[in-house]
Amino acid sequence: LSGDVGSATAGLIDIAGGYGSSFKMDQVGWSAGLVLELPLGNRKARAAVSDAASALRQAEANLAALRQRIALELNVALRSLRLAEQQLALSAAAERLAESKLAAERARYTAGKSTAHIYATVQAELVKEQQGQVQAAAELHQALARLHAAAGALLLQMGIDATRAGS
Repeated sequence: LSGDVGSATAGLIDIAGGYGSSFKMDQVGWSAGLVLELPLGNRKARAAVSDAASALRQAEANLAALRQRIALELNVALRSLRLAEQQLALSAAAERLAESKLAAERARYTAGKSTAHIYATVQAELVKEQQGQVQAAAELHQALARLHAAAGALLLQMGIDATRAGS
């Protein structure tokens, strides 16, 4: 600041070209030089660290949720596979029972103790049980494919290179 301020008791506002003129904004002042800034408290860096920590916690939460979703999908696929295996075993037993029932009915029909209608009905039941077993086998294969897909091994099981599949 330029000018002579005189004594300490002099009015600062009345001094032309001095300290007082800076307050009146009578002059435009220019300065040149280096400015050194030292952050006190470093709030910007702390905020960036806090944001990064929040992003890390969010990513960890997303990862945990993804792991739970995968575990649930694996459990459902495994239960579906076990159920399909049980269904196949039951349908095989039902087919064997229908075959023995047909053999017994054939013997009765040959002996003349049964009608053709009853014999045809028993044959239809056997065909129905055979269809059920084929359906149960198909469901077993589907459940196995879902389990491999949930485990992430379907492409590997099929011999497909996942890196080349996308290109």
